[in-house]
Amino acid sequence: KTLLIQFGSEQCALCPQATHAIDDAQKDFAFKWVYHDALTSELAEELNITALPAILFFRSPQDYKAYQKLRGTDVAEIVKEHCRPRLVLDEDF
Repeated sequence: KTLLIQFGSEQCALCPQATHAIDDAQKDFAFKWVYHDALTSELAEELNITALPAILFFRSPQDYKAYQKLRGTDVAEIVKEHCRPRLVLDEDF
């Protein structure tokens, strides 16, 4: 399962929209979601996260990708690109 790390901050006006988009994406795509406060996160500093909201997709130390300054539908499009669709068996066929 892909690990999605969200970098945000309470001061970020656009971060709640990104949080909502990630929450919505969890219904359709398989990933584990972790939140880091960008102002206190050593990982954010190491990755040079400077524009919020930001997300990181992590599969292994050699296979990861960070995105910054996400706007509009960026989160949904990026999740779709990096994560497998969730298998849903409770819907009518």
